[in-house]
Amino acid sequence: MFNFFYKGDTLYGISPSDAVLYQSLNDGDSWTSLGKINPDFSLLNFYTLDNEIIGTYKAQLFHFSISTTGITVKEIDNDGLAYNTITSVSKYTDKVYVSTLTGVYYISYKNFFTYKPEVKSKKSIAFTSAPW
Repeated sequence: MFNFFYKGDTLYGISPSDAVLYQSLNDGDSWTSLGKINPDFSLLNFYTLDNEIIGTYKAQLFHFSISTTGITVKEIDNDGLAYNTITSVSKYTDKVYVSTLTGVYYISYKNFFTYKPEVKSKKSIAFTSAPW
């Protein structure tokens, strides 16, 4: 099992060999299977921002919601990050910082959870390159 991440006091882990999401309520001493997931989830890197689960793959950002009925995944609008491989996602004060292989970008936390529409519209909120 790998790709571990916390949401609150719950530790989650993904088993790529059988595409199963596990949870632990005791910091990994024991695990409970939550069920099969999309095998591609094992390719993602996971981050937690204010108890929200973010997954990244190359230049893509995803918002995960885990509940007793399943997993909901929404792709976050990455306008301004296209073709920049994401290496980390973090929040500091009211901004979300996304580091890539080509630099650091930021966006306000309130605008971070803007999702990609089915058909991309002209109105979007872009990441800004950090001033360094």
